[in-house]
Amino acid sequence: MDWIVAIPIYNAIELTRRAVECLLSSGVPVDRIRLLDDGSTDECWSELRDWATQRGCAYERHEENQGYTANIARAFDGASKYVLLLNSDCLIRRADIEAMVEAAEAFPMLAAIGPLSNQAGSQSVVLSSERSWIHLTQAEIFSAIDYLAPKLEWKFGRRPIVVPSINGFCALWRTEAIREVGGFDAINFPRGYGEEDDLCFRLMQAGWFCAIAPWIMAVHFKTQSFSAAQRDELKAQARMTLQRLHGSRFFQSVINHVPNHPLLQRMAIEPADL
Repeated sequence: MDWIVAIPIYNAIELTRRAVECLLSSGVPVDRIRLLDDGSTDECWSELRDWATQRGCAYERHEENQGYTANIARAFDGASKYVLLLNSDCLIRRADIEAMVEAAEAFPMLAAIGPLSNQAGSQSVVLSSERSWIHLTQAEIFSAIDYLAPKLEWKFGRRPIVVPSINGFCALWRTEAIREVGGFDAINFPRGYGEEDDLCFRLMQAGWFCAIAPWIMAVHFKTQSFSAAQRDELKAQARMTLQRLHGSRFFQSVINHVPNHPLLQRMAIEPADL
């Protein structure tokens, strides 16, 4: 299976290292991991570079920050059929990456697919007990996921749920489709928020579709590069830009669709025991 993992980095050095350690320990080959540093200002970035390259991972750095969307665009400059864009604050294992690739192979017009998570908007699994995932060890995290995964598969099956847009925290993208519609829009969404929505909308208009894999779960520690206030501001700006580019009626129909999707509603109202 032809895929790579690309991790965009802006500071959050220790979380990035944790994400890479998770990939390596689960069997992801080092030559499939690309670290894309967008001018991190944390003085420890060079330590991360040395640590990663000593293990054989590719480490590419912009000396000056180019913006999140311009940074991730270079992930698609190679020959890989699929690219998993993985936020540096996210953990996923090789078996789950390959399960998403298998789903994409089964549906030739599937342009993007993403897992469920503990913190991923409409792709979130509500847990019946509150957990501070970031303080758990890797063994504890994947023990919890191994407990949850069979329950999610029993409830939702192994069939992708088609949605108008997916959360970009951890998403497998088909390179052919991304190139066909012109890739991510770094002009209108330079800092990242809304860029995956815009891309998914353009893919849908071109005849592709996007989906959630409800039997797969990744752990998301949530944004570490921006404060809560910055996130709110970026989300508001992205919403206005999406309305301008795609029309208020279409955008509102998407906003209405997601919370009313019967399967996504089940995730919201039927908490998983943990």
